[in-house]
Amino acid sequence: MFTSKEMFTSKDVVTVNHEKLRQLTQRILCELGVPEKDAKTASYVLNESDLRGIDSHGMGRLKAYAKALRLGLINKAAEIKIVTDAGSILLIDGCNSLGIVTTPHIMQMCIDRARKAGVCVIGVVNTNHFGIAGYYPMMAAKQGMLGICFANTLPLAAPFGGKDRLIGSDPIGIAAPAGQYDDFVLDMATSSVAYGKLEIAMRRGDKIPTDWIIGPKGEVTDDPHDFGRGGALRSMAGPKGYGLSVMIEVFSSLLVGAGIGHEVGNAVLDEKRENIGIFMLAIDISKIRPLEDFKAHVDKYYEMVKGSGKAQGVKEIFLPGEIEAKITRQRMEKGIPLNEVVARDVLVVAESVGLCEEGETFEDLLARCGIGV
Repeated sequence: MFTSKEMFTSKDVVTVNHEKLRQLTQRILCELGVPEKDAKTASYVLNESDLRGIDSHGMGRLKAYAKALRLGLINKAAEIKIVTDAGSILLIDGCNSLGIVTTPHIMQMCIDRARKAGVCVIGVVNTNHFGIAGYYPMMAAKQGMLGICFANTLPLAAPFGGKDRLIGSDPIGIAAPAGQYDDFVLDMATSSVAYGKLEIAMRRGDKIPTDWIIGPKGEVTDDPHDFGRGGALRSMAGPKGYGLSVMIEVFSSLLVGAGIGHEVGNAVLDEKRENIGIFMLAIDISKIRPLEDFKAHVDKYYEMVKGSGKAQGVKEIFLPGEIEAKITRQRMEKGIPLNEVVARDVLVVAESVGLCEEGETFEDLLARCGIGV
C-alpha cells in the first residue's frame, strides 16, 4: 500500500468503513485545533459527502481546511452572532467560522423557527466553505420540511460570453421528504461542474469534457490544468446557468452583505479569507397540508416518473438524489473508497499533526488512532 511520500501512477484505492473514516476525520480536525464537539459536527458533514459519492467535498477537502486553519484564515472556535432577528427572518454573522461546523447548527435553528412560524429564512454572512449544499436541506427533509440552501463561492466561472473569473460555482441544495421512497434531493453547482471535480481530474491526470472550462483566452480545452493558467469554469446550460448563478449571488451574497467577485478568497488558490454568504429556507409542510398526505403525493409523483417511457438506450429514469441515495447504501455496507491522491493527502495532514510518521500507510494511520480498517 502506498505511503505519503511515494509517487503514484496507478488507480490504487483504500476502502474504509464510513464510521471509522468519520472518527479519523474528527481526530485530525481536533489535532488541527478545532474543538472536539465542533470537529464531530464537521466530520458528519464530510462523511455524508463521501457516503453520497460526492468525493470532491468529503475527505478530499481536508487538506484545504487544514491549510486555511493553519494560515489563520478561519476562526477555529468562533461563536456565531445574531445580527437581525425578526422571528422567521434572521441575519447571522458567522464570525469567520468553519462552515461545516456552524452551518448545521444554523440550519437546525431555521428548522426550529419554521416549526413555530411555518417558514423561516436565514441569511449568513462572514463564513466559509460549508461542504455539500445538499446536507442542509436534507436536514429539513428528515424533519418533515422542505429545505433550500444557496451559497456564493470564490469566483471560478466566467460570465456568459466572457473569459474572466467573476462568478462563483454557487451551489444549490433543495430537498423534499418522500414516503416509502428516497427523499428528493437536488445538490448541484451552477457551473458546468463543481471545482472539486476539476481537482479530481487534475489529481488523476485525466482529460475533461470540453464543456467544463474555457482556456485563458476563452478557447475550448480538454486540459484541466488550463484552469490554473488563467482559464475559468463554464456556466451550466450557457446563459441559463449564468443567470441562475447571478440570482443565487443576489440571495446569498448581496442580500446579506457578503463578499462578491474577487472579494471572496480561498486558502488553496489565493490564501485569502473566504467571506462567503449563505441563504437558507425551511418550510413546515404540515402548516400547508398534512405531512403524510404530502409524502404520499411525492411517492405518487415518483412512481409516475419512474414508470414513464424511456428514451432509446436508457435503462432507468432517476429522480434527484436517487443515485446518491443508492451509493450511500452501498458505501454504508461496503465502505468508502478513497483514491490514492486523497488518501495520501490525508496521510500528509496526519503526519503534520503527529498522528503518524513518514513512510507509514493509511492502514498504519488508522491503527495508530485505534480505529483500524
